[in-house]
Amino acid sequence: MKKIILAVLLSLASFMAFAGDWQSTIGTGISFTDEELNQKFKLFDNGYYLDLGGFWQADIDYDLTYLLVNKEFGLSFKADAGIGLAIMESILSESGYDKGFHLSGDIGVGYSFLRSDRATLGLFAVFGMNYASYKTSSETSLSLPNGTEEKPTWDLETSLMHYSVGADLTGVFRFTKHLGLFGSFGARWVMGGKIKVSSTAKIAGLSESANLSWDINGKYILTPKLGVSWTF
Repeated sequence: MKKIILAVLLSLASFMAFAGDWQSTIGTGISFTDEELNQKFKLFDNGYYLDLGGFWQADIDYDLTYLLVNKEFGLSFKADAGIGLAIMESILSESGYDKGFHLSGDIGVGYSFLRSDRATLGLFAVFGMNYASYKTSSETSLSLPNGTEEKPTWDLETSLMHYSVGADLTGVFRFTKHLGLFGSFGARWVMGGKIKVSSTAKIAGLSESANLSWDINGKYILTPKLGVSWTF
């Protein structure tokens, strides 16, 4: 019985994949991502983690989206890629923000319940990945016992990568047969990831380097996108 059901489902999926009228849309525009991430540090090999608390990151990206919709059955696919500016709470100072480089990408499959020549609107299950890189420096004054003054510096390179799952509501409204407005709103849960930090301290002609990493998990990502589209 299970084999019969599987064969029917595969036949139906194959039929839907090749039947009907497929519509492709390319959307390009700007996205803003609000990320609340949780940090944890693995203390021992037995799997015990120390909760380091949460931190905030925002990303402003230029995005490119490809949307493929079967106008007869509603089966839909999408893929997104973004590049831009990352901003997060500063690691070296108690106040202020660090600016860095950001990359993002995701793929999704879903159903478009509105799929006319004028408009498309669909809901997608999405898997995504995000990467950010920061380089920051800090300098302070330090009086030594011999009466001289040194200015120690700290150079910090931070990178973080995480992967997430969630849902996107994606829509297109067309002014003409081809040209239109594109928009989406996504919500994600962070499944996992890692932060890596490389630091270099310099004082009195001496230099000391260290590397450290810890894990990311949980909390959320919210991503609205808006731009123009071309349908063909």
